[in-house]
Amino acid sequence: GNSFLVKIIIDNNDIENFVQFQQELPDGFTAKKVNLKNGIFSFKNQKVTVKWIKFPKNRKIIFSYKVSVKNFIEGDFKLSGIISYINNNQREVVKLQNHKIKISKKKNIKELVKNNEIKCFRQKPYMDLQGNYIINLFVNKKNNKKHARIAENIPLGFDVEEINIEGASFNFIKKDRVARFLWLNLPIKKKYIVSYKLIPQKNNDKIPKIKGVLSYVTNNDIIYFDIIEKSKNLKNAKLHKKKNENLENKSSIIYNKDKYINLRDVEEGNEINEINSHKNFNKKNNIKIYQKDIPKLEYKKGLVYRIQVAAALKNIDLKYFRKMKIEDFIKMEYNKGWKKYLVGEFVNYKNASSHVDFLKKEIKLKNIFIVSYYDGKRINLKKAMEKEKNIY
Repeated sequence: GNSFLVKIIIDNNDIENFVQFQQELPDGFTAKKVNLKNGIFSFKNQKVTVKWIKFPKNRKIIFSYKVSVKNFIEGDFKLSGIISYINNNQREVVKLQNHKIKISKKKNIKELVKNNEIKCFRQKPYMDLQGNYIINLFVNKKNNKKHARIAENIPLGFDVEEINIEGASFNFIKKDRVARFLWLNLPIKKKYIVSYKLIPQKNNDKIPKIKGVLSYVTNNDIIYFDIIEKSKNLKNAKLHKKKNENLENKSSIIYNKDKYINLRDVEEGNEINEINSHKNFNKKNNIKIYQKDIPKLEYKKGLVYRIQVAAALKNIDLKYFRKMKIEDFIKMEYNKGWKKYLVGEFVNYKNASSHVDFLKKEIKLKNIFIVSYYDGKRINLKKAMEKEKNIY
């Protein structure tokens, strides 16, 4: 691996009290103290901290620490930092100027990648019906490694929610803008998909650009690999263990923009084939959907708009809706003796209303309307729109 020395020079203008230096390092970087001038050093959660309860009286202070980079890291990085101190009982903060560094891989990296024990690639992010970006990560491991972590650097302007974590602990800390999957024990199956979604904040219309690192422990060493983004299409569902098991035994939705994945090829380790044909196709959003039956509605926290397309005292078969050319994913809610059938899940009224207009115009549906929920309970549409104004 590569390593380099970081030197920080502080010109002291009669500061004698508390001083703290902090610097965030990218994943795959580690730091060790070298010469701290009596400062207290720590390195946790990719953050270097050096602090003094009483700062040295020297006119100029130079302290240093060593940064090591794993063999498999390459690219351009920016290192910055902040110095905070107490002056006249006031906290002052000084931001350090960005310092650019370039990390190059060693010549034997091709052989190292070839022998990698865990591989991971990211499907190119795509937008769902609610305007959120879905991120799928396909993991393929050769043997039963226990500890592993995926760290994804999330750009500004997005909130993060987990979708499918396969037994990992998932967290997103806004300060460092990193979403992490952490496994103390990896799943037994060799191939699986984990996923999360990016929710654009107000007035953000940018397409997210994500960089991520997969790391795992082997022979008491931590191995790092960049996650490669590919234009492959992944299904947001668990991959089955048995080759001969029916892959269509669960209701599911495939959020793909133009094609969908042949899951049997993934299960059998073949090259992933992208297939163009499917019976159910959402023309407006160019999204193909597979659905075998109608599941019960799962309630979510916060404000949600849905579209009610039917209600009955008895069950309505999925074929009925497909004959009506409703190609959205359909869910059923049991409410006051009635079985109510719903499509869509929208975070604002505008998008829900737009989809109602589409269904009425393109499919000629009548008697459909928007319903609203807050923390899993149906609420009056007027109240929902008032809450939306307060939220956004």
